[in-house]
Amino acid sequence: MENLQLSALIEQVIQRLSQTSPVSSLGICFTGTSVNYLEALVQFQKLRADYPLNFIQSATAQAEFQRYHSIYQQTLPNATFNAELSHCSQLIFPELSFNSLAKISLGIADNVASEQCQNALLQGKKVVATLDYFAQLPIAYQQLGNSYLKGLLALGINVVPLSQLSSLFLSDNQSARLTKAVIQQEDIRPLANHQTLYIAKNSLITPAAQDWIKQKNLQLIHL
Repeated sequence: MENLQLSALIEQVIQRLSQTSPVSSLGICFTGTSVNYLEALVQFQKLRADYPLNFIQSATAQAEFQRYHSIYQQTLPNATFNAELSHCSQLIFPELSFNSLAKISLGIADNVASEQCQNALLQGKKVVATLDYFAQLPIAYQQLGNSYLKGLLALGINVVPLSQLSSLFLSDNQSARLTKAVIQQEDIRPLANHQTLYIAKNSLITPAAQDWIKQKNLQLIHL
């Protein structure tokens, strides 16, 4: 009985503290002119509604993005635009431009994308890029791009298809991902039995949440 009371008290204290704690957020940087903004939007819509999204664009992407700005604004209430990304916990480059790909691979930081990427990597943040447009490039550019791609991977940058972008950050029918520093029972209560729960390696789990994980037979994986 005392353990249940203590567990409930811990949950209440953490809930109060979390109301004033910053929420982990994603920084999204659009670059170049090859972005499929509608497909990217579909991926962002799959993310949790309380997951803050912060969008910026490179100089070459600004004009094209303006065509989609209103639909992004209407369908992503959790989004801010042209905001500072330094507070974001993870950084995404949907269809990273060839120019920025080359610069990041070579360690050059003289444009929006390469500077944001360098800052994120130096702070140990997760960086993800998609490069679906590679398949449409001339063979010579594909070969050159593959050499830059090796540099990206060597830096620890995750490269995935655009269609799989959301699966890295958000729950689906088989898995869920939480980036909070402290995982409470209310965070995992919506999960179904036997789901896989991905959490940060330094995340703390309250006793009540641990009991719920056991009760629901959730598979816990620390990233």
